[in-house]
Amino acid sequence: MKIRIRSLIAPSALLCLGITTRCIVYLFLSPYNNDAHITIVRYLVKYKAFPDFADNYLAFHPPLYYLLAAPILAIFKSDKAVQLFSLVTSIGTLTVLYEIIYKTGLIVSKHAQLYCFLLACFLPQFIMFGLYISNDSLSFLIGSLTVLATVAYLESPGWARCALLAVITGLGLLTKTTFLVFVPVLLVFVLFVQFREHHSLSKAALTAGVFFFIGGALGSYKYFDNYARYKNAFINSLDVNSKDDPVWLFQMRSYRGLSSYVDFDIRRLLESPSIPYDELDGQRSPITTGSYPLLLYATFWYQHIPESNFRGAATKPFSYIGSAIYLVALVPTAAFAVGALRLLWRVPLFCRTFDRAERDDRRAMGVYVAAMLFAANAALIVATVMRYHVWSLMQGRYLFPSFAGLLTTFAAGVELFDRTKVGGVVLKYLMIVLIGLFGLYLSTEVGYLMLYTFDPGIKELIKSAL
Repeated sequence: MKIRIRSLIAPSALLCLGITTRCIVYLFLSPYNNDAHITIVRYLVKYKAFPDFADNYLAFHPPLYYLLAAPILAIFKSDKAVQLFSLVTSIGTLTVLYEIIYKTGLIVSKHAQLYCFLLACFLPQFIMFGLYISNDSLSFLIGSLTVLATVAYLESPGWARCALLAVITGLGLLTKTTFLVFVPVLLVFVLFVQFREHHSLSKAALTAGVFFFIGGALGSYKYFDNYARYKNAFINSLDVNSKDDPVWLFQMRSYRGLSSYVDFDIRRLLESPSIPYDELDGQRSPITTGSYPLLLYATFWYQHIPESNFRGAATKPFSYIGSAIYLVALVPTAAFAVGALRLLWRVPLFCRTFDRAERDDRRAMGVYVAAMLFAANAALIVATVMRYHVWSLMQGRYLFPSFAGLLTTFAAGVELFDRTKVGGVVLKYLMIVLIGLFGLYLSTEVGYLMLYTFDPGIKELIKSAL
């Protein structure tokens, strides 16, 4: 019998399932990841001011997430209550992605819509990093809203929607430094659309200037503050602590020149899908050390770097879930790469022929802007690791503020795969397997913690059985 997976579940039901998954993971996931953003929230509640680098190595971050989280901690005195704010932003992000995928017309193919939304709903790293106490969760939401506002601006490029896009951009700048690279992409976008609309460079420049002024006025506070305090508007913790932190120094020494940028020996991931906790102390080299594309791939699809209390799947035989995810994810990754090349190939012709009055051109422009936001985000990660050579900077989570652009690029690749019978069938069944593995992984982690909560002695029992 022919399987039509797009008919297995309605988009609205899938949205409910994605929200339910986040709620279940929230109940069991620790509020903290390796970065300890809760310390800034606690400092803000205690001193009614933001910390200096002398007090907290995360002090360079923009303040919006912490300003919103601090009242929750002050009122409820509970870190888990603060984490509830991240759950709200995570659900908000998923809802916005639902709108982008199914309502905006950016993704036309039904298969591509389904595959993209399955990733949005169930990719473990996207779920988990959206649920920690961290500015990541708010940045995912604002990044997705940026694409939605871009589509709205394309439909009606007036002052109101230009201002809306500028405000969302400013909020992004107030949340995470990643949004600095969004600004030039959006500025060129506004300038281009206005010029093609009015054929007047002065009008286009005025609109772009207003966009830049509103976004900059709203979002530039922390960059001026950093300059006033440290004489460096874009300072980060590596600028201050990299010469003293033994773990970062150890990571820097793992740099292997050109091979660090091209090494993608996936066999090492299949052998060791996650880094053992005792190899994060800066004394021993994890198996993926110094292999930047391999690390990016590993941390996008699975919890390769230990980051949470989800540790049950790190022990054999459950660790093979990670190995299977890495193997199966090669084909969706290839679809993304093909989609990126497809979009890149069409850019010159599209820029010459763009007509906002044409629905297909508006759709294509939305896809290109989303993809360019993703490309700018990825370029920032590469530039940062090229400067510092700290291998843990190559994490998939840093791509999630531009997750909508990643999905639209992936969708372009899915459409190409579907043009051949073999390609479409292979991708379809591997997506089924991949989503099943995601569910198995999350179920294993939640089940492990349920057993451990019920009887702490179960931990040693499981270890002895394995």
